[in-house]
Amino acid sequence: MLVQGCCPHRETVKEKGCHQNRRVIFLKEGASAYHTVCQPASPPGESSTFPFSTMNWCMIISVLIVVVLKVVGMTLFLLHFCPAGWDLHQGKCFLLSIFESPWNKSRSFCKEEGSTLAIVNTPEKLKFLQDIAGAEMYFIGLTYQPAEKRWRWINNYEFNGNVTNYRQNFNCATIGLTKTFDAAFCDINHRWICEKNAK
Repeated sequence: MLVQGCCPHRETVKEKGCHQNRRVIFLKEGASAYHTVCQPASPPGESSTFPFSTMNWCMIISVLIVVVLKVVGMTLFLLHFCPAGWDLHQGKCFLLSIFESPWNKSRSFCKEEGSTLAIVNTPEKLKFLQDIAGAEMYFIGLTYQPAEKRWRWINNYEFNGNVTNYRQNFNCATIGLTKTFDAAFCDINHRWICEKNAK
């Protein structure tokens, strides 16, 4: 319960810590217990909203600060995590070439860009790249090791999936034309996909 009153005389003003031209706010805490808060008196014709107006302004300012920080953070995230022309996905940057080269030249190009041929080792990454690739075939960083009779990524990790269309000397892999990994002749010209960590 909130009751407003004036400081009635000088002793009460001094005792309650109030000064002239200030109003005493009596806050009821029970059946008969009160405590007081001193508030600047409102000009004539204006009503006081203490302490609620102060709280409302603090909340509004806090919300605005959070919104601004989120907008700035998202802008920086979109503009600076990948170089121009690269696509961002799950903390990685991908560049899909518009030219065609053999696998070795494709790998050299990616190295010059501070990247590697793409290591497509998750279903999410495969779907993301296939959606962009469309009907084009792109070399990736996956090669067949004849001595081991198994496929490995260029970071030497073993490939645990299936590669279709394999035949002798088809020791490189592509994605894009189908929904699978396809074996390809390494010396034929194809487009390629580079990958590097986002900054």
